[in-house]
Amino acid sequence: RTVDLVNGTNYTIDDVPPVLNVVSISSSNANDSSLAGVGDNVSLWFNVSEVLNASPVVTFDGNLADGVVNFSSTNYSAWRVMQSGDSEGVVVFTVDFADLAGNAGVTVNGTTDASSVTFDESVPVVGGVILSDDYVKSGDVVELNATVTDNFALVSVVANGTGMTNVVGDVWSVNLTVSPALVLIRVVATDAAGNSRTVDLVNGTNYTIDDVPPVLNVVSI
Repeated sequence: RTVDLVNGTNYTIDDVPPVLNVVSISSSNANDSSLAGVGDNVSLWFNVSEVLNASPVVTFDGNLADGVVNFSSTNYSAWRVMQSGDSEGVVVFTVDFADLAGNAGVTVNGTTDASSVTFDESVPVVGGVILSDDYVKSGDVVELNATVTDNFALVSVVANGTGMTNVVGDVWSVNLTVSPALVLIRVVATDAAGNSRTVDLVNGTNYTIDDVPPVLNVVSI
């Protein structure tokens, strides 16, 4: 009696390494999915050409992914929560994988849809915060100007909760009405990655509210 085992029926000879057909990356950042700040989740989605022999090894910025999930046959997702001290700039990733026959795919470090995520943990730079008048009284309307710059893009610059307007270049401006309650002027600049910087102007130090009219102490004729 002869018993045959046939390639393709009883076993499979596979010398073809697997490839990633679809690779896409995005961030959980609320303002922009192509930017990430500290604490944002960067996720990689990819589809493999065939079944793998084990979970692929995925790194972000040289660190192992926090998790890798095979959510349907040859479809995977991997993710990592970005940490302070990670490299700023485009998040570099790698995917290493092999098929059931042990053929290793070529390490993948790019997307197929041109997607990318940029990590930014640098806070905006706020300088030149000045009032149009140093001595003011209740009811006066004063102009507040600030020079604000950021690595990528600013989402907002506010002064005491009022949005400032980008008037020219890096200069932001707003008009404020003076009252006795204006003991502190707080400027908060926030960038698209969620990083923020706060600068305070304090009554009595940076400006003076004076509601007391002058009097003549000595008058002689």
